[in-house]
Amino acid sequence: MPPPMQHPGGPQGAPGGPGGTGPQATVPDPRYQEPHQYAGEQEFQPAGRRERRAAKRAQRGPRRWLWLVVVAGVFVAAVAGAGVFFIQTARAGYYIGEENGNVVLFRGTTQKMPMISLSRKADRQPNPPIKVSDLPQDRAQAVRATYTVKGPAALDDLVRAVCRYSLRDDGGKVAVRRGVEQNDCAPTTVRPGTITLAELPVSDQNSVRDGKFSYIGVAAADKKIAELSARVELCRGAHPTIKDCPAPSRGRS
Repeated sequence: MPPPMQHPGGPQGAPGGPGGTGPQATVPDPRYQEPHQYAGEQEFQPAGRRERRAAKRAQRGPRRWLWLVVVAGVFVAAVAGAGVFFIQTARAGYYIGEENGNVVLFRGTTQKMPMISLSRKADRQPNPPIKVSDLPQDRAQAVRATYTVKGPAALDDLVRAVCRYSLRDDGGKVAVRRGVEQNDCAPTTVRPGTITLAELPVSDQNSVRDGKFSYIGVAAADKKIAELSARVELCRGAHPTIKDCPAPSRGRS
Protein backbone atom coordinates (compact mmCIF):
# COMPACT_ATOMS: atom_id res chain seq x y z
CA MET A 1 0.00 0.00 0.00
CA PRO A 2 1.32 3.55 -0.75
CA PRO A 3 2.30 5.78 2.22
CA PRO A 4 -0.43 7.94 3.83
CA MET A 5 -1.05 11.31 2.17
CA GLN A 6 -0.48 14.27 4.52
CA HIS A 7 -2.96 17.16 4.44
CA PRO A 8 -0.92 20.30 3.83
CA GLY A 9 -2.97 22.49 6.15
CA GLY A 10 -3.68 20.00 8.95
CA PRO A 11 -2.11 20.37 12.39
CA GLN A 12 0.51 17.96 13.52
CA GLY A 13 -0.99 14.98 15.29
CA ALA A 14 -4.57 15.85 14.21
CA PRO A 15 -6.57 13.44 12.14
CA GLY A 16 -5.42 13.83 8.60
CA GLY A 17 -2.37 15.83 9.72
CA PRO A 18 1.21 14.82 10.37
CA GLY A 19 1.51 12.49 13.31
CA GLY A 20 -2.27 12.07 13.61
CA THR A 21 -3.78 8.82 14.66
CA GLY A 22 -7.18 9.13 12.78
CA PRO A 23 -8.00 7.87 9.33
CA GLN A 24 -5.43 8.92 6.82
CA ALA A 25 -6.28 10.15 3.25
CA THR A 26 -4.69 8.09 0.54
CA VAL A 27 -3.55 8.88 -2.99
CA PRO A 28 -5.63 7.01 -5.63
CA ASP A 29 -3.72 4.29 -7.32
CA PRO A 30 -3.82 4.84 -11.09
CA ARG A 31 -3.66 1.08 -11.56
CA TYR A 32 -6.97 0.63 -9.77
CA GLN A 33 -10.02 -0.16 -11.99
CA GLU A 34 -13.71 -0.23 -11.13
CA PRO A 35 -14.99 -3.78 -10.76
CA HIS A 36 -16.51 -5.08 -14.02
CA GLN A 37 -19.91 -5.77 -12.43
CA TYR A 38 -20.43 -2.05 -11.74
CA ALA A 39 -19.58 -0.75 -15.22
CA GLY A 40 -23.24 -0.23 -16.13
CA GLU A 41 -26.51 -1.97 -16.71
CA GLN A 42 -25.63 -3.05 -20.24
CA GLU A 43 -22.31 -4.44 -19.10
CA PHE A 44 -24.02 -6.19 -16.20
CA GLN A 45 -26.22 -8.21 -18.61
CA PRO A 46 -24.84 -11.47 -19.96
CA ALA A 47 -23.41 -11.22 -23.46
CA GLY A 48 -25.95 -13.72 -24.92
CA ARG A 49 -28.94 -11.73 -23.69
CA ARG A 50 -27.53 -8.47 -25.06
CA GLU A 51 -27.03 -10.05 -28.46
CA ARG A 52 -30.55 -11.45 -28.50
CA ARG A 53 -32.07 -8.09 -27.61
CA ALA A 54 -29.97 -6.32 -30.20
CA ALA A 55 -31.05 -8.87 -32.81
CA LYS A 56 -34.72 -8.37 -31.90
CA ARG A 57 -34.40 -4.60 -32.22
CA ALA A 58 -32.68 -5.04 -35.57
CA GLN A 59 -35.46 -7.32 -36.79
CA ARG A 60 -38.28 -5.00 -35.70
CA GLY A 61 -37.52 -2.42 -38.40
CA PRO A 62 -37.59 -4.77 -41.41
CA ARG A 63 -40.66 -6.56 -40.07
CA ARG A 64 -42.55 -3.30 -39.67
CA TRP A 65 -41.67 -2.25 -43.22
CA LEU A 66 -42.58 -5.68 -44.54
CA TRP A 67 -46.01 -5.44 -42.89
CA LEU A 68 -46.61 -2.01 -44.44
CA VAL A 69 -45.55 -3.29 -47.86
CA VAL A 70 -47.93 -6.26 -47.58
CA VAL A 71 -50.87 -4.03 -46.57
CA ALA A 72 -50.12 -1.60 -49.39
CA GLY A 73 -49.86 -4.49 -51.85
CA VAL A 74 -53.21 -5.91 -50.78
CA PHE A 75 -54.84 -2.49 -51.12
CA VAL A 76 -53.38 -1.89 -54.58
CA ALA A 77 -54.44 -5.39 -55.70
CA ALA A 78 -57.98 -4.79 -54.43
CA VAL A 79 -58.24 -1.45 -56.23
CA ALA A 80 -56.81 -2.94 -59.43
CA GLY A 81 -59.19 -5.89 -59.24
CA ALA A 82 -62.17 -3.60 -58.76
CA GLY A 83 -61.03 -1.50 -61.71
CA VAL A 84 -60.64 -4.53 -63.97
CA PHE A 85 -64.08 -5.80 -62.94
CA PHE A 86 -65.65 -2.40 -63.67
CA ILE A 87 -63.99 -2.17 -67.09
CA GLN A 88 -65.01 -5.71 -68.06
CA THR A 89 -68.58 -5.14 -66.89
CA ALA A 90 -68.81 -1.79 -68.67
CA ARG A 91 -67.47 -3.20 -71.93
CA ALA A 92 -69.94 -6.08 -71.84
CA GLY A 93 -72.98 -3.80 -72.16
CA TYR A 94 -74.75 -2.45 -75.26
CA TYR A 95 -76.05 0.94 -76.23
CA ILE A 96 -77.43 2.56 -79.36
CA GLY A 97 -76.17 5.86 -80.68
CA GLU A 98 -75.50 7.83 -83.84
CA GLU A 99 -72.43 7.92 -86.06
CA ASN A 100 -72.24 9.84 -89.33
CA GLY A 101 -76.02 10.13 -89.36
CA ASN A 102 -76.58 6.37 -89.07
CA VAL A 103 -77.91 4.22 -86.23
CA VAL A 104 -75.02 2.30 -84.63
CA LEU A 105 -75.00 -0.45 -82.03
CA PHE A 106 -72.09 -0.12 -79.60
CA ARG A 107 -70.53 -2.46 -77.07
CA GLY A 108 -69.61 -0.85 -73.77
CA THR A 109 -70.78 2.31 -72.08
CA THR A 110 -70.92 6.04 -72.76
CA GLN A 111 -68.96 6.71 -69.54
CA LYS A 112 -65.45 8.06 -69.97
CA MET A 113 -62.17 7.02 -68.34
CA PRO A 114 -58.82 8.72 -68.98
CA MET A 115 -56.72 6.82 -71.55
CA ILE A 116 -59.11 3.83 -71.50
CA SER A 117 -61.72 3.14 -74.19
CA LEU A 118 -64.95 1.76 -72.77
CA SER A 119 -66.89 1.42 -76.02
CA ARG A 120 -66.54 0.08 -79.55
CA LYS A 121 -68.80 -0.83 -82.44
CA ALA A 122 -70.64 -4.10 -82.03
CA ASP A 123 -70.21 -6.81 -84.64
CA ARG A 124 -73.87 -6.67 -85.61
CA GLN A 125 -75.13 -3.49 -87.27
CA PRO A 126 -78.36 -2.58 -89.09
CA ASN A 127 -78.28 -3.97 -92.62
CA PRO A 128 -79.14 -2.00 -94.61
CA PRO A 129 -78.02 1.00 -92.57
CA ILE A 130 -80.74 3.05 -90.87
CA LYS A 131 -80.58 6.80 -91.19
CA VAL A 132 -81.45 8.52 -87.93
CA SER A 133 -83.41 11.07 -89.95
CA ASP A 134 -85.66 8.24 -91.22
CA LEU A 135 -86.83 7.36 -87.70
CA PRO A 136 -89.91 8.83 -86.04
CA GLN A 137 -89.03 11.99 -84.15
CA ASP A 138 -89.04 10.49 -80.65
CA ARG A 139 -86.89 7.54 -81.73
CA ALA A 140 -84.45 9.82 -83.53
CA GLN A 141 -84.03 11.97 -80.41
CA ALA A 142 -83.39 8.90 -78.28
CA VAL A 143 -80.72 7.61 -80.66
CA ARG A 144 -78.94 10.96 -80.79
CA ALA A 145 -78.89 11.07 -76.99
CA THR A 146 -77.82 7.36 -76.83
CA TYR A 147 -79.59 4.77 -74.69
CA THR A 148 -78.65 1.39 -73.25
CA VAL A 149 -80.16 -1.84 -74.56
CA LYS A 150 -79.97 -5.50 -73.59
CA GLY A 151 -78.40 -6.69 -76.81
CA PRO A 152 -78.43 -6.72 -80.62
CA ALA A 153 -82.12 -7.68 -80.68
CA ALA A 154 -82.89 -4.04 -79.89
CA LEU A 155 -82.07 -3.22 -83.52
CA ASP A 156 -85.13 -5.17 -84.64
CA ASP A 157 -87.32 -2.65 -82.85
CA LEU A 158 -85.78 0.19 -84.87
CA VAL A 159 -86.14 -1.79 -88.10
CA ARG A 160 -89.86 -2.04 -87.43
CA ALA A 161 -90.14 1.64 -86.52
CA VAL A 162 -88.10 3.20 -89.35
CA CYS A 163 -90.05 5.16 -91.95
CA ARG A 164 -89.71 3.16 -95.17
CA TYR A 165 -89.43 4.26 -98.78
CA SER A 166 -91.93 2.58 -101.05
CA LEU A 167 -92.90 2.72 -104.70
CA ARG A 168 -96.50 3.92 -104.97
CA ASP A 169 -99.06 4.78 -107.62
CA ASP A 170 -99.19 8.54 -107.71
CA GLY A 171 -101.68 9.62 -110.35
CA GLY A 172 -100.74 6.81 -112.74
CA LYS A 173 -97.01 7.35 -112.19
CA VAL A 174 -94.64 5.33 -110.00
CA ALA A 175 -93.38 7.67 -107.28
CA VAL A 176 -91.09 7.11 -104.31
CA ARG A 177 -92.87 7.95 -101.05
CA ARG A 178 -91.78 7.68 -97.45
CA GLY A 179 -93.80 6.68 -94.39
CA VAL A 180 -96.97 5.60 -96.18
CA GLU A 181 -99.37 3.66 -93.90
CA GLN A 182 -96.90 3.73 -90.99
CA ASN A 183 -97.56 4.90 -87.46
CA ASP A 184 -95.59 7.97 -86.35
CA CYS A 185 -94.41 8.59 -89.93
CA ALA A 186 -95.73 11.49 -91.98
CA PRO A 187 -96.32 10.36 -95.61
CA THR A 188 -94.04 12.31 -97.94
CA THR A 189 -93.32 12.15 -101.67
CA VAL A 190 -89.56 11.89 -102.06
CA ARG A 191 -89.26 11.24 -105.82
CA PRO A 192 -92.03 12.31 -108.21
CA GLY A 193 -93.19 9.64 -110.63
CA THR A 194 -91.29 9.26 -113.90
CA ILE A 195 -92.52 5.77 -114.88
CA THR A 196 -96.01 5.25 -116.25
CA LEU A 197 -97.59 2.50 -114.17
CA ALA A 198 -99.49 1.00 -117.11
CA GLU A 199 -96.26 0.36 -119.02
CA LEU A 200 -94.90 -1.97 -116.36
CA PRO A 201 -95.32 -5.74 -116.51
CA VAL A 202 -98.59 -6.71 -114.87
CA SER A 203 -96.85 -8.34 -111.90
CA ASP A 204 -94.92 -5.14 -111.23
CA GLN A 205 -98.08 -3.05 -111.52
CA ASN A 206 -99.74 -5.18 -108.86
CA SER A 207 -96.72 -4.96 -106.57
CA VAL A 208 -96.72 -1.16 -106.81
CA ARG A 209 -100.46 -0.96 -106.06
CA ASP A 210 -100.07 -3.32 -103.08
CA GLY A 211 -97.07 -1.45 -101.68
CA LYS A 212 -94.78 -4.49 -101.89
CA PHE A 213 -91.80 -2.48 -103.10
CA SER A 214 -90.87 -1.09 -99.69
CA TYR A 215 -87.31 -0.41 -98.54
CA ILE A 216 -85.17 0.96 -95.75
CA GLY A 217 -83.29 3.91 -97.17
CA VAL A 218 -83.96 5.90 -100.29
CA ALA A 219 -80.99 4.34 -102.12
CA ALA A 220 -82.73 0.97 -102.29
CA ALA A 221 -85.91 2.61 -103.64
CA ASP A 222 -83.93 4.46 -106.32
CA LYS A 223 -82.29 1.19 -107.34
CA LYS A 224 -85.70 -0.42 -107.78
CA ILE A 225 -86.91 2.52 -109.89
CA ALA A 226 -83.93 2.02 -112.21
CA GLU A 227 -84.74 -1.69 -112.44
CA LEU A 228 -88.39 -1.02 -113.32
CA SER A 229 -87.36 1.51 -115.97
CA ALA A 230 -85.25 -1.19 -117.63
CA ARG A 231 -88.20 -3.59 -117.58
CA VAL A 232 -90.40 -1.00 -119.26
CA GLU A 233 -87.84 -0.70 -122.06
CA LEU A 234 -87.80 -4.49 -122.46
CA CYS A 235 -91.58 -4.53 -122.78
CA ARG A 236 -91.37 -1.87 -125.48
CA GLY A 237 -89.15 -4.05 -127.66
CA ALA A 238 -90.35 -6.01 -130.69
CA HIS A 239 -89.79 -9.32 -128.97
CA PRO A 240 -90.03 -8.76 -125.22
CA THR A 241 -88.65 -11.54 -123.06
CA ILE A 242 -90.88 -10.64 -120.14
CA LYS A 243 -94.04 -12.75 -120.32
CA ASP A 244 -96.46 -10.40 -118.56
CA CYS A 245 -95.72 -7.20 -120.40
CA PRO A 246 -98.90 -5.14 -120.95
CA ALA A 247 -100.61 -6.10 -124.23
CA PRO A 248 -100.70 -2.63 -125.78
CA SER A 249 -96.92 -2.44 -125.48
CA ARG A 250 -96.14 -5.61 -127.42
CA GLY A 251 -94.49 -5.05 -130.78
CA ARG A 252 -93.65 -1.42 -129.98
CA SER A 253 -90.16 -0.49 -131.20
